[in-house]
Amino acid sequence: MATGTPLIKSDVQAQVGTDATVCQIIKSVEPQFIVMVTVDGFRARALLDTGATMSFLAEKFAKNNKLQNIKTATDPLNIRLGDASSRPVNSYLDSEVTFNNKPVNTRVWQMPLPSGIDVILGLD
Repeated sequence: MATGTPLIKSDVQAQVGTDATVCQIIKSVEPQFIVMVTVDGFRARALLDTGATMSFLAEKFAKNNKLQNIKTATDPLNIRLGDASSRPVNSYLDSEVTFNNKPVNTRVWQMPLPSGIDVILGLD
């Protein structure tokens, strides 16, 4: 039985094993946990951010995949970013995010995200 202990294969990629699955975690200059998920059936690179209280969807990802059910909030949220700046967001998608064959219904707020990240999954 696998223990889930990381096995570093290179500076770029690590494999983490569990009893039933193997998922890829991409390593960068600043360690980040990026996993592959699906958002409403579309494959996406998701950053797992334990410091985020909400989840976010890249505007570019929504546009490229022609996601249909983007809604506009009547009152925009003011999101405080990691660099202490803030940004208003008012578009969201109530979606199904699937990771490791486990679907979760969640609200993702749409905003520009860094290149290579389609979704930020927060603690919500």
